[in-house]
Amino acid sequence: MATLLTAIGMLTMLLCSQWISSVQGSWQQLNGAVGTNKWIVNRNVESADGGLSLAEFGRLGERWSPLPLTAIARMTEVADGDLAPAASADIVGVSAGYQDFHQLQIRSGSFFDSSAVELGRRVAVIHADVAEKLFRSRDVVGRSIDIGNTPFTVIGMYDGSGTVLEQMSDDGVPDIIVPVSALLAVRPNLTIQTLELAMDPNSAIEDEQGIHSALQSIGHRADRYEITNMKTIDAALSQWSLLMRFVYGVIAILLCIKLIMANVGAARTFIKEKMEMANWTDVIRTERAKVAVFGAAIAGWGACIAAVWLIVSFRFQIPSDWLPDQLIDLRFYADKIKSLWQARVAQYGYVPSSGELLAAAADRFVTLLFLAGMLLGLPSFLIGIRLAALHPSPPAANLERLALLMAGATALSFAAIRLSGMDYTVGWTDFAVTAVLFLSAHHHSQLKKERVSNVHQES
Repeated sequence: MATLLTAIGMLTMLLCSQWISSVQGSWQQLNGAVGTNKWIVNRNVESADGGLSLAEFGRLGERWSPLPLTAIARMTEVADGDLAPAASADIVGVSAGYQDFHQLQIRSGSFFDSSAVELGRRVAVIHADVAEKLFRSRDVVGRSIDIGNTPFTVIGMYDGSGTVLEQMSDDGVPDIIVPVSALLAVRPNLTIQTLELAMDPNSAIEDEQGIHSALQSIGHRADRYEITNMKTIDAALSQWSLLMRFVYGVIAILLCIKLIMANVGAARTFIKEKMEMANWTDVIRTERAKVAVFGAAIAGWGACIAAVWLIVSFRFQIPSDWLPDQLIDLRFYADKIKSLWQARVAQYGYVPSSGELLAAAADRFVTLLFLAGMLLGLPSFLIGIRLAALHPSPPAANLERLALLMAGATALSFAAIRLSGMDYTVGWTDFAVTAVLFLSAHHHSQLKKERVSNVHQES
């Protein structure tokens, strides 16, 4: 039972902490070359603002220059190929620079260039799953699809990375991508609903004034759009990983402090017993090996405390609008929760963009992993370690078992993350903190075991 609980706890802890880092890395990659240093501006009130026209987007591009931006118009339409029935598909029209904001894995053909957008060419790049539905084949470059009885030539096929993150966000990947100018030409009632704008790295991450001014310059009100700061979301996601590492580190530091106190107490008791027969200088000289062991243990655990604190300490960021003037102000928090609920109700029927879907999926996934690590993994590990200390096996055997369990849990975590379609992106600091936690928990349990054994012998 002790070994099972320890193994379950260790696997859950390692898997959750490493998966959180991998989820964040995968999400950042899915945001393309720009990464999370961008704004997403998405229409939120259909009746109040119909979206942007191509001319308005052109003026916005001039205002936002030299930073890149892209426009997205989307609709759900029946697409028709050959040799297979027509299928409903999510179709998006995009401007040049779309690939800077979204990662696309082109499997065959190519993506259209800026000239195709400028000239409104009726070309399309389709998802591999749609190719199978419409053509029962993935050899689709050069073939034609009908979007609302309008032919588009397929010039490329792309595929999703198949990550758990994409699946949780309903893929977050469009079925068919065409030049936004061509889509608006065949659907005149359609407008640009979503903008993605690269962020100035020198500006404050909370500053939205540039977005407001840019929209006002082309005759649109910013309150008619949902403005999402992806850098802020990225910072919030990273805090889950830092917070988990901080909790592990604090527990390890507390255990190390107990081990230092235990070694100091044992050294004092040892020297005091020896001084009953000799003075302290003779004791230090004759028992210098034993004293050196106590000193090395105290210094070693002290070094672990310093190293772990340097690794895990971080400044937890809380949004300024969540800080009341007085710490205990129930009315403030009640009003804040009420405003969030009202904002959620006001967005009933809101259609998020693919970038927002991916961000929401990443947030849900990371939160679940954090809770699993804290509520399942950590308690199971600590209980298992304590039960293992009651087993009569020698400390060396327990330590060897712990090392084997850690190696096995690391390998299983790596396999699980790779099977989920994500890259394994874990830093050495996570391993360092976890290793100190495991070692300190093991030695602390062994120390308690020795104390219990000594009590029984004395009785």
